[in-house]
Amino acid sequence: MSITEDLIDKGIIYAVGKGESSGGKRPELLAVVPDRFFFIGVDIGRTSVRVVVMNNCRDIIYKVSKPTESVEPEELIGQITEMTISSINESKLPHDRVVGIGVAMPGLIERGTGRVLFSPNFGWNDIPLQDELKKRLPFNVLVENANRALVIGR
Repeated sequence: MSITEDLIDKGIIYAVGKGESSGGKRPELLAVVPDRFFFIGVDIGRTSVRVVVMNNCRDIIYKVSKPTESVEPEELIGQITEMTISSINESKLPHDRVVGIGVAMPGLIERGTGRVLFSPNFGWNDIPLQDELKKRLPFNVLVENANRALVIGR
């Protein structure tokens, strides 16, 4: 109960009524406050970079797709940074309610560090993508293999 009360106090969930009972006390029904927190998803592809802004309920608030401008690490990281910040600003999100950014990158990605060990799509070897994005973006960043990110996101 203390966890539930804490989540209600923080405005993350709210009570929506009482459920049916098969005996005993009727359960309290809870729902998530949809726009309390937001998440950013970035899909890096050989031909395009896509950015999606979602709320707690996985509703898409904003999305944009642009052709991949360059496969050079510095230039592509710059494009990702610009598109992410622009998406947050365009969707008018309070920055303090952005939980983090998940980045899907094709190739062999070192788990935990988000380092691109090898990406055949881009010809990258040993690129610290997660660290570079963390330096440029004021949010938590997690870089994951694109196929793994797809499975996690479902």
